[in-house]
This record gives sequence, C-alpha cells and structure tokens, in this order.
Amino acid sequence: MMISSGAMPRQKAAVVAGSVILAMAALAGYAYGFVFNSLVVPGDAAATVQHIKASSLLFRSSILAWMMVLACDVLAAWALYYLLEQVNRPLSLLMAWARLVYAVMLGSAILNLNAIPLLLDSAAAQNTEAQVMLFIRQFQTAWSAALLLFGLHLLLLAYLAFRSGYIPVIWSVLLAIAGLSYLGVHTAELLFPKYAASIKTVETLLSVPMAAAEIGLGIWLLVRGRTVL
Repeated sequence: MMISSGAMPRQKAAVVAGSVILAMAALAGYAYGFVFNSLVVPGDAAATVQHIKASSLLFRSSILAWMMVLACDVLAAWALYYLLEQVNRPLSLLMAWARLVYAVMLGSAILNLNAIPLLLDSAAAQNTEAQVMLFIRQFQTAWSAALLLFGLHLLLLAYLAFRSGYIPVIWSVLLAIAGLSYLGVHTAELLFPKYAASIKTVETLLSVPMAAAEIGLGIWLLVRGRTVL
C-alpha cells in the first residue's frame, strides 16, 4: 500500500471516512442484524433452510450488502490513513493495513454465505441442511477471527486519534474500549466455544460501546471534522 504524503486534505479525508463508516454500519446492520438474525435459527437446521428458501432474495441481498461493507472498509482504511498520517505515518500505515487485511478475511468468510444459495439451487445436493449449517458456522468462525484484526485496528486508531490533538479525547477512549472488547470477545469465542452462550451475553452487554465508538466517530468526522481539522 504505497500512498504519497499529502495526497488528500484532512478535511476531505474526514468527510470520506465519516461517510463510509456510517454507510458500513447501516449495511452491516441490515446484513447481519436484520437478515442473518431473522433467517438463521441457531441449532435448528431445518428451520434455517426453510427460512432461507422462503426468503431467497432477502438472503441474496444480504450478500450484496456484505460486499458493499467490504468496499466501505477499504475506503475507510484509505481515508483514515490520510486523516492521521501526520500524527505517525508508520502507525497510520499499520492501522490502515490492519483494516485492509480484516476486509480480506471478511471477504473469505462471506464466500461461505455465497455458497448457500448455490447449494440450495442444486438439485443434486445431498444432506443439504447439515451443509448449510456448516457454511454458516464457517462464516461465523472466520468473521470472528477477522474481528481480532479489526480490534487491533481500533486500538491503533484510538492511539493515533489521542495523539492527533484535533480529534476529541472521548472518541479515543471509546475506540480503545471497543478495540479491547473486540479482542476479548472474539479471542474467547475462538478459544472457548463451549461457553458460547455466556460469551454472547458479554458481547451483547459490550455492543453499545462497541457500536458507539465507530458510529460516533463517523458522525463527528462528517459533521465537525470538515470544519475543525
């Protein structure tokens, strides 16, 4: 990722970053919060397959939304780099790369979801329900692993925002909390799958600061960033 210094003014980078962060939050909320959680019934393969078959277009639209999330992540990494490169260029580059690698890992996870409509459309498919649930578990596991890198990205972003002098400290604090939350929750999910229910409860409790960090920063960048940077 070779980027020339000064290629984008900080004000423009703030607007781009704020816009794509908010767009990404809306798209992920639709793809996972609405579609995935409404169609996938944990532990019930028959109901899950029935829901997906009955709402095939809805499920396919969520895959498109995930692809748009990937594009937003790439743009966010690029814009945040330009926004913070003057603070510490090597760390800003590392922060951007962490998000880009996260996007690559997320893209790999999404391939599992993309395989589900193909499987259900195949007349020759055998043991369909078990395979669908396997693809769903692989998506969740791969995304959970990717979110470890996203947590690292947020910690680096928090540090750079704190050192910048032009981003309010509250966003640095919330980003640090969110980054630690992502790292803690998804490390636990990968290492202790037997405690998935308890981990899910903790994740739900932490969801507010985790969401507020990036969404709040996105709103601030879009509304105030263009005037105070």
